[in-house]
Amino acid sequence: MTTNLHRTRLAAGSRAVASEDQLMIVGTDATTLLPTNALTTFMTELIASGGDLDLRSEEFANIDERQRHSLTEVRTLLLDAGFLEPIPSTPTAARPCVTSLFARGGGQVDKEEIDRRLRESTVAIVGDHIPPGFDSTMDEYGVALRRVGRDFDAATGSTLTLVAAYDEYDSILTQWNTHLVSQEAEAVWLCAVPPAGNSFSVGPWFYSGRSACHTCYRMRRASTDHNSELRPLVAHGSSLPTGIDAFGTDPAFNQMQANLLADAIVRHIALDGVFGQAEPGHFATYEYTLTGLTVENHRILRVPRCPDCSRAHGTGHPQVWFHQEAEHS
Repeated sequence: MTTNLHRTRLAAGSRAVASEDQLMIVGTDATTLLPTNALTTFMTELIASGGDLDLRSEEFANIDERQRHSLTEVRTLLLDAGFLEPIPSTPTAARPCVTSLFARGGGQVDKEEIDRRLRESTVAIVGDHIPPGFDSTMDEYGVALRRVGRDFDAATGSTLTLVAAYDEYDSILTQWNTHLVSQEAEAVWLCAVPPAGNSFSVGPWFYSGRSACHTCYRMRRASTDHNSELRPLVAHGSSLPTGIDAFGTDPAFNQMQANLLADAIVRHIALDGVFGQAEPGHFATYEYTLTGLTVENHRILRVPRCPDCSRAHGTGHPQVWFHQEAEHS
């Protein structure tokens, strides 16, 4: 897209801080110091105008070439710092959320491409236990949601799928995983599971045929449980719904989860290929402790000879994930 270099506007997140002798310009890419004695008035007017600086306007008709050159240099500096951005020649301006994602991706994905990805993507939602506020947040980015309930085939063709489960043992997770494996379908998906106590997870990211499947995830969780009697349930058990909406127990905490989940999905859609947060098998856990909120990143690897996703299942000697079964065989 052609850009009109004569006009600019304030970039999202821009800030200016003044003292008696200095002016700090905080942009998306850099922080710059300027002398205030010469630029305070100019910067005040610039900010008041929303950063719309056109050196061809009548306002600048009477300045000499030296002053025009100085203002051009200041504008270039502010553009380089990410305080200002060019106004596109087309009438449609980049949405603030697009500008923010552009900055978070280090400028590696064009704004037009980010906007296109968001508007043309569809997130299929399997199940119906959606975190409160998730729908409205996704709507602000312009990402379409397709609720398919338990009609798994209806999720075909979506950009990615979110499985909204009652809890981490909800049978819908196993059923969806089995559906993908049996169909040998290529899909990117993750699940939304209510918090367990003071913690919740965003992810794992499952890439059918390329990452650990959900069965791998549960078996690895079970293998780390110190109580051997619980391992079969952790690995293969299904929950009995109590009728309690676990997403309605702690509104602030649940809203945080919804926003972080939406953020992860949006970043994956908009910045896929340049942003590593959606690596296969990756997930993040958020937990409130006595010292505050903690965040930990994890990655689930495939289980060798997984009964669902491995073609080598049933061959060789049992590994640690199958010791419990071997003891009772």
